[in-house]
Amino acid sequence: APYQLHLVALNTDDAEIRDWADGIYSALVKRGVEVLYDDRDARPGEKFADSDLLGMPYRVVVSKKGKEEGKFEVVTRKTGEVRFLTEEELYADFAKE
Repeated sequence: APYQLHLVALNTDDAEIRDWADGIYSALVKRGVEVLYDDRDARPGEKFADSDLLGMPYRVVVSKKGKEEGKFEVVTRKTGEVRFLTEEELYADFAKE
């Protein structure tokens, strides 16, 4: 896959969530991570289906629920493992050494 990570923003009608997701995207790109950012105004099911079709190694979900908890849902495609990481953990995990 040309991209390492699929950043999927849910609740994009909420400006606060959109701004947060935009910031995460910029921060990941600055750290050398190959990111495809889905900030379309589409239903979550549609975004997840597209994400599965695209087949990137990791999917990171930015959502209203996640923002309240200060965490991101990170899904590893190969194993199906789901982790919930803070912003710092996310950067530490994916930043190029």
